Amino acid sequence: MATFSEALEHLKANKLVKREVIKNDTVIVNHKNRLYQMSTNTGVRYPYTPTNKDLMSDDWLVLVDVMDILPNERV
Repeated sequence: MATFSEALEHLKANKLVKREVIKNDTVIVNHKNRLYQMSTNTGVRYPYTPTNKDLMSDDWLVLVDVMDILPNERV
């Protein structure tokens, strides 16, 4: 598990991250230097702004590289 600061570094390296408390298919992704929530099932992205809880939590999980999920997507 990681802090938000560590998760942000992974996002910059095109990794997917999510909080452990989030139990659905939503992950956070960096696309064109902006943060988005993304469904891993549909690939649909929505703008994401971290909350205070997100910033202060240390339960961030680093998942796979974004290109493993969306190989045809240009990041």
